[in-house]
Amino acid sequence: MNLNNIKAQCRDGTALSLLCSDCPDFKKIFLGYDYAYAAGDNYSAVYNEIPFVFTQFQLNHYGLFQTREEINEERTPMRLKNFLIVVKDIEKSRKFYHDLFGLELLLDNGGNMILSEGLVLQEEKYWKEFLGKEIISENNSCELYFEEVDIEGFIEKLERYYPEVKYVNRLMTHSWGQKVIRFYDPDGNLIEVGTPM
Repeated sequence: MNLNNIKAQCRDGTALSLLCSDCPDFKKIFLGYDYAYAAGDNYSAVYNEIPFVFTQFQLNHYGLFQTREEINEERTPMRLKNFLIVVKDIEKSRKFYHDLFGLELLLDNGGNMILSEGLVLQEEKYWKEFLGKEIISENNSCELYFEEVDIEGFIEKLERYYPEVKYVNRLMTHSWGQKVIRFYDPDGNLIEVGTPM
């Protein structure tokens, strides 16, 4: 892209600068001035349209086009996106989490499924290959936690759909008043269902 192809009639006002991918080291290039008033053609052309037409541009909180370094500094902080559990039969597990918790399949990568609410199912044979380690079922080191207002109704559904389910503890009430049950999924991943706190 050539800066000569961008034409703007600038009036005194807010200073604008431009990030151009053709410019060495992505330095900020001075574009001109634009008085940012709502009805002005210059405001529309320079301030609003350029970032949408030229998607490599980004405005900072001052309304200026940014350098790559500035864009990196203002990126969204890291966040937890998904949690993964290892399963032997991925289709059986997908059905289990759909039947009991209503989780929907979002993406099937063949041996890896992303479900709604951020749960990822990973087929064991691939996980063993990735890690080079054995998978330990029922290791009780973590759990998936769900909340359900009608926990007695959930237990009825659980025992109707999966009567062979292995409980860690049946329905109990903690000292703080919360009702919970814990059980394993078909692959020994621990699940807790509790009433909302």
